[in-house]
Amino acid sequence: RPLGEYRVELTGKPNQRLEMTLSTLNGALKMQGKGIMVPRSRMNFTGEAWSDANNKAALTGLLSQMGRLEGERYKLGVF
Repeated sequence: RPLGEYRVELTGKPNQRLEMTLSTLNGALKMQGKGIMVPRSRMNFTGEAWSDANNKAALTGLLSQMGRLEGERYKLGVF
């Protein structure tokens, strides 16, 4: 079954700098984050993922593959 619906927004100028935001629209797997993409450079993204209480046991394996647990949420990142 689908894990959710998500929005990724890119703003800026493609040949200069793009800012990215990730947000959850709905679903059991929640994610949010932000990042920057610069041409000829590495992408920088930080965010977090978590699940609602009803799906926590079912999604723990997937969440642990996505990032490291910090408190109640999993830290996501690309640096």
